[in-house]
Amino acid sequence: MTPEQEAEVLRLRSAKVGTKQIARKLKLRPAEVTAVLQANATALLLPLHECLMNHSASQQLLEPRADGLLGKITGKGEEDAQRGLAQVVISRQDGKRYLVGSYLVDYWCLGVKDVVSPRTMSSREYEMFKEHGSLTRRFLRIASVAS
Repeated sequence: MTPEQEAEVLRLRSAKVGTKQIARKLKLRPAEVTAVLQANATALLLPLHECLMNHSASQQLLEPRADGLLGKITGKGEEDAQRGLAQVVISRQDGKRYLVGSYLVDYWCLGVKDVVSPRTMSSREYEMFKEHGSLTRRFLRIASVAS
């Protein structure tokens, strides 16, 4: 595949054209288009806006301990911290809209337990989601990108 074809694949994909339609238009196999998209996946992602984690999990995982490691060893804390659960919310910004995904993580053993698939929200909806969300927990911003 030529560099021009690769550039055209990426341009069409950013214009929300499907993989099979791109392949037909450029007379390529869908597998070739998929390979280009996977190789350039990070270029197609919206910019990260912020990453949030519920407060009790951030205390359990991210606060420095006396031995220089991160995370508290004490069994005290909110109910989720005692069960080893964390809610992580990742948002990506697309102009005035946000693409928001929420993940329930069992950091003691299972990994990701549940996922709310990414959905698009206005800035007002996103702020309400952070304040009231499906869970009434305080979030701590663990990563943020200045706009």
